[in-house]
Amino acid sequence: MKYKVARVKWLDAEEHGEVGWNNFAEIKKHAKKPCPIMHSIGFVIHHDEESHISLVSCISDDEKHSGSVEKIPIAFVLDITYLS
Repeated sequence: MKYKVARVKWLDAEEHGEVGWNNFAEIKKHAKKPCPIMHSIGFVIHHDEESHISLVSCISDDEKHSGSVEKIPIAFVLDITYLS
């Protein structure tokens, strides 16, 4: 297969709170917590150093079918490790 497999470690953006009014003291407390670190593994179908990396979890041999695409902004990426 022509697509490499990679593990991407990335910092996720996050939103916290409910629709409507929220307790501002709780919101401020949550605002100080670090953003979550995520790990994604998949076939790299696009990698642009200026923009984003795109992964799919599965792809057919004839490349006619795949799982959904996960696009991660390069600014969020902490590390990319190619596994194959």
